[in-house]
Amino acid sequence: MDAAEIARIVMDGQLWQAGTALAPLAEAQVGAVAQEVARQASSAGDTVEVIANLISAAAPRVALEAREKLAGLEALRHLAAHVALESKGEDWEELIPAIRTLGVDVSQRVREVIVRLVARIASKDFEGSKSFWQECLEDEEGPLGGSVIRGLAISEAPVPGVLDLIGTRLSDFRKDIRHSLGPTALARLGKRDPQVVYEKLKEWARRADEITRWNVAKALGTPLGGVNIEGAMEILEILAADERPSVWRAAGEALVHIAERRPAFVLPILSRWRGDPARQKAANLALSTLARRR
Repeated sequence: MDAAEIARIVMDGQLWQAGTALAPLAEAQVGAVAQEVARQASSAGDTVEVIANLISAAAPRVALEAREKLAGLEALRHLAAHVALESKGEDWEELIPAIRTLGVDVSQRVREVIVRLVARIASKDFEGSKSFWQECLEDEEGPLGGSVIRGLAISEAPVPGVLDLIGTRLSDFRKDIRHSLGPTALARLGKRDPQVVYEKLKEWARRADEITRWNVAKALGTPLGGVNIEGAMEILEILAADERPSVWRAAGEALVHIAERRPAFVLPILSRWRGDPARQKAANLALSTLARRR
């Protein structure tokens, strides 16, 4: 079946048949089907209804393998996320139920489409949607906050505003939040406005909280650390002296990345830190890692 035919059977309510056809399709092909669904829907309200129907669809009561059922249902939720992304005419608030549901989906590819939807909405109306993003970040479901953080990071929303918003979760220990912040979102935002991001990193590095400092170190372990090496080393001088293993180890890993960019500047500093009881663990970790890579 082509995209138009699959879209037609979706609009006719033959959802399980559509799910079976969608399951083997690549991402771009599912996007093409979603475009057709959005085109065939006669109004924004119809589009929202289709999204809700796709999300709540159930497998037929026939003998099917569990794997086949899961694949078909995941394909329908994946299409629902794409239809939400393609729908342009509705008020974004009508998509809140879809964002809340699909943003915590067990399927990574479903959540990744929601990341793009968050970016689209935030780019268009950051101020109007900011309070909703804050609610998502405070939600007990970590995956939803992670999806929102990554979406905000790739949006065109003002970098200072995004930093202020996601900065409220810097001490959040949940894996989905942590791994979406320092190693991902802060690095992406740094591509757009490195000066503003570095100013925030300096501020956050002075906080005593362990997870906040871990996030800062992880951000500097990405290409962001090479944008302003002098500034990065000033921050890492603070973090390398932290007695908590999660922080000084993350600082040591960041030092490796930066030393590979400018060894003549960084290696003498690391040599001095080896004699500093407060920083020698991070320095030794960086130097031993660099020695193994030669």
